[in-house]
Amino acid sequence: MSGVPPLYKDFGKKSRDLLSKNFPDSFNVEVNQSEPLSVKFSTFQRPGRSSWELEESKEFTLPSLNLPTKVTVFTESFERFYFDEQFEDLVIPGTKFNFRSTYKGGAFENKFSTEYKRNLVAFTSAVASSGKTNVNASLALGGNSGFQVGGEGDLAVDTKAATASSVGAAFVDRNFEVLLSSKFGAKSNV
Repeated sequence: MSGVPPLYKDFGKKSRDLLSKNFPDSFNVEVNQSEPLSVKFSTFQRPGRSSWELEESKEFTLPSLNLPTKVTVFTESFERFYFDEQFEDLVIPGTKFNFRSTYKGGAFENKFSTEYKRNLVAFTSAVASSGKTNVNASLALGGNSGFQVGGEGDLAVDTKAATASSVGAAFVDRNFEVLLSSKFGAKSNV
């Protein structure tokens, strides 16, 4: 989908990747295959630590509903696993529904998220449960270039406490971007 604004928390991702994407104290190997099944294998060698990741995914269309769908299975050194299923345009064009089940450290976490993106607006929401249930929502306004603004909030359902919130504004051009953002910790009960 072209003309979709990035979520504001991803402003500046390109520059962060250049500055901190496992450089200079690591050695990485990545192998990708795209047909008939997308497979990505990565290894990471850092002083005192090494790990690997394997991700397999398949995009297809559900024939009976004509829905674009993607299923992903991921593992990180057999210490963390997740299964992810995503449906697009289920309710209205521009929507995504995603279910992810993650296993890490002997416990499961389940997350259901929704997303709506159009030319000048993006809205996301998520509910995650792993012993404690958290709700997250974000809203971003703006296009692929020019001014963009957004906000995000997290709520711990069991304590009804806002655990974090943030706001951001940016100007993005083809070869230039500026980001201003602020993140706030837990404030008060709702």
